Amino acid sequence: MHLFFPAARNQPRPLRRNPASVARLRAIFGRGALASILLVAVGCDKHGESAEVVHHTNLAGKPTVIYLLFGDRADPRLLPVATTIEGQVAPIALSAQGWKDFDRIYLRSGTKVSL
Repeated sequence: MHLFFPAARNQPRPLRRNPASVARLRAIFGRGALASILLVAVGCDKHGESAEVVHHTNLAGKPTVIYLLFGDRADPRLLPVATTIEGQVAPIALSAQGWKDFDRIYLRSGTKVSL
């Protein structure tokens, strides 16, 4: 048994490339790799500078609350979505303790809500 196929010996060897063209090709790919690494590094440098500061709703003056009413007539549900202070509508933003205070002030048992 032969380890080599006889036809493989008869085929001409592939031409070797010019070392200068190989170096030029490596330089092009190297520059491309370097550019992509720098692009990723610059993009990862952002530290959330555009994050908005959340201003919590002040419940001290007991502002008027706008609710979203949904559900059946037999079982209506209210979802507080915004407040109006001096004619300005602002979304509600509260901490966990703020929501507990909101429930205590606005949604006590037996509280009537006008529609």
